[in-house]
Amino acid sequence: MDGAMYREILANNLLPSVRALKMGRGWVFQHDNDPKHTARATKEWLRKKHLKVLEWPSQSPDLNLIENLWRELKVHIAQRQPRNLKDLEKYDNILMEEAAQILEIETFIPLLLQNPEDGYSRLKRWIMIGDHHQLPPVIKNMAFQKYSNMEQSLFTRFVRLGVPTVDLDAQGRARASLCNLYNWRYKQLGNLPHVQLLPQFQAPNPGLTFDFQSPTLTSTRTWKHLIRDVINQRCAGNPCFGQPNKVTTVDRFQGQQNDYIILSLVRTRAVGHLRDVRRLVVAMSRSRLGLYIFARVSLFQNCFELTPAFNQLTARPMKLHIRPNEYYTQGQPREPHSSQPDQVIKNMPEMANLVYNMYMHMIQSTQQYRQQQQKLLPPPRQTQAEAAAQAEEDQAEPPVNVDNQEETPMEQEPAGEASPEKTPQETPEKGDQEEKVPEEHPKMPEHPGRDSDSDGEDSGAEDAP
Repeated sequence: MDGAMYREILANNLLPSVRALKMGRGWVFQHDNDPKHTARATKEWLRKKHLKVLEWPSQSPDLNLIENLWRELKVHIAQRQPRNLKDLEKYDNILMEEAAQILEIETFIPLLLQNPEDGYSRLKRWIMIGDHHQLPPVIKNMAFQKYSNMEQSLFTRFVRLGVPTVDLDAQGRARASLCNLYNWRYKQLGNLPHVQLLPQFQAPNPGLTFDFQSPTLTSTRTWKHLIRDVINQRCAGNPCFGQPNKVTTVDRFQGQQNDYIILSLVRTRAVGHLRDVRRLVVAMSRSRLGLYIFARVSLFQNCFELTPAFNQLTARPMKLHIRPNEYYTQGQPREPHSSQPDQVIKNMPEMANLVYNMYMHMIQSTQQYRQQQQKLLPPPRQTQAEAAAQAEEDQAEPPVNVDNQEETPMEQEPAGEASPEKTPQETPEKGDQEEKVPEEHPKMPEHPGRDSDSDGEDSGAEDAP
């Protein structure tokens, strides 16, 4: 969207409201400081209309309604991909996803974007999709959050007022065992048939004994940045490890999913904000195939709100059980009685040693594989320049007659006798030694009783009495 369209929106919507309310010139226009909205032409147009523009951005994004408006518009534009905003002027249906995580005032914005026709709205259907059992909108101002109940979404308000709802009764995201960690929060949440039929849900997680355990999502931003720094320092530049798909907080990851999740609960003294059951539901429901939690179990298992989930976690071993000899191959069932026992990781030093040994094994295997591949490679081909240079050398050298060549002293000797000192006539000249032997000349056999680099004096000394 260019500045002209933005000015047209302001002229058609903002100025009539200002004139109707008779606010006068003391009225201040709150700007969102977006680059395309702070263009010089737009600023000059606002000054010509005698509108005061607040240049600095709002300190709280929760109060910046214009910023929230453009965020909502970006979502709709990305979904429909219209040529311009005029295509959004008329619509009959609204489908609002993650409605339980949207502020009430943000919910009304798409309802009022289009102009009424003949005094009536064109809107016929409004569908809100959300989960009030998960986290509400994030309000950074504690006064608004606690005393104004601003974190309650319109979706949650409707549910509390008894508005009829259609509840989800089956999920198809995760394994059935993982679904049991959070389905107790819902009325009747089962599993779709493909959860029991697809091979990816039936096959075990390679290298891991269990599909969930309590032995990278984090619960705080500080821990998130620490994990990112460690990964960037020690894993990012290593091709054997690399970086994970994403390192973020539970609140930021709501509405997303991944095959494997490592959840880090760093609380050691008090449960704190993790006591909120809605945050626990979000954390437990993000993984599809495997969930592995690092936490202080003695702290969380005494929390009454989290008991249904942590009772299932503590029913399994508290130490991490792995199978280092298994590799990622989907669709292969695991043998019920494996000949190799599980390897139990008891503490952090054992985990560090395991990672180091696996890394060194990968390096050695890679080197051996490269050496085998190099042996199988064909000899390098000569380039045209090398072939031309070789042909010139062959033409410049005189041909050697192998049949008329005199027999060398080495060939005249018996196989078991040492050769005496060479006479001057038998000693080749210096020029003959420096002359290159062509490729067609047969290689001179080495004497079996001495090294090819040894001279005649050594061999004579061996036969001396």
